[in-house]
Amino acid sequence: MAFLCRGTRCTAKHCACDVLRGDVTVEPLCQFLSPAILAKEKIAKSDCRLSERLFERICQMKLDIVHDRRPISENDNYNYIRPEVIQSWKRSKQYGVNYRHLNFPMLPPDVYDKLKAQKQSLIHAAEPYLQRLNNIFQYTNCYALLTDEQGSVMRIASRCPSRKSNYQVINGMVINEKTIGTCSHALCIVYKAPFQLWGPEHYCQELHYCSGSSAPIFDSLGNLAGTLTIVSDDYYHQNAHTLGLVAAMALSIQQSYQLEFNNIFLNRIFECADQGIIAVNREGTITKINDQALKLLAKLGISRDKATDCSLETLWGTQPAIDVAMN
Repeated sequence: MAFLCRGTRCTAKHCACDVLRGDVTVEPLCQFLSPAILAKEKIAKSDCRLSERLFERICQMKLDIVHDRRPISENDNYNYIRPEVIQSWKRSKQYGVNYRHLNFPMLPPDVYDKLKAQKQSLIHAAEPYLQRLNNIFQYTNCYALLTDEQGSVMRIASRCPSRKSNYQVINGMVINEKTIGTCSHALCIVYKAPFQLWGPEHYCQELHYCSGSSAPIFDSLGNLAGTLTIVSDDYYHQNAHTLGLVAAMALSIQQSYQLEFNNIFLNRIFECADQGIIAVNREGTITKINDQALKLLAKLGISRDKATDCSLETLWGTQPAIDVAMN
């Protein structure tokens, strides 16, 4: 993948993202930030018309690709557009995505309900963080999306249906590269890495005045479980700091989700084990007993009620080997 920094200053040619002079020095994680946003922020300070020119130049470049007017070669000096975005434009065209109008397919209600049940742990882990974002964004034109690994919308924070917008987003919509083309969380799904996109970097024209920052969420086995995205309906309201916010929040969700995932995983192993297993805390109090252990205890005349919350010492007296293991 292009644009890899590995924690040092990046010297890749695509990181020179100043449209006029190419003199922007990009810091670590530059592959995730939108060079177009960085360029827009810099040139807007001197002349807002330059920002408009950048917008128009990106749109024209995309049209060249969509309508095959001119092939884009590796030698083209498009420093403000990442190669991943260009490749996504090309794939979006191949998928037959409508360039002018959004088309959000919906999951059937029964399919969505089944998916929601499967993703309950992820939704539960994300809920407190989405609530915080909802409190932050309720008076802005920003909102947050939680999707699964296929781009199906599981939760939305602070998306007011009455708010003026070109489009509406609801739970159960499928939003990915094959349905709406290039967008931040579509690239996040493809590359399994954070991504930020500005207005005209999106494939569909109806998203030209939006900006998005997305970050992946992984399960404990390293599989992509979903994405968290912050979207702004005002493309000038998103900057490099937004990606840092969404990446940090996605990491917090991931840690909570992985903890719950591990607990569920361990519980299943615990219950399915052929051996009797008794779990104790540091004080030696029994906290959990699987079915095999209960069968063994029953032969000794010890019931579940008697064993639960009881100390090992109460049941079997002092056991030097257990004392050594506990200490």
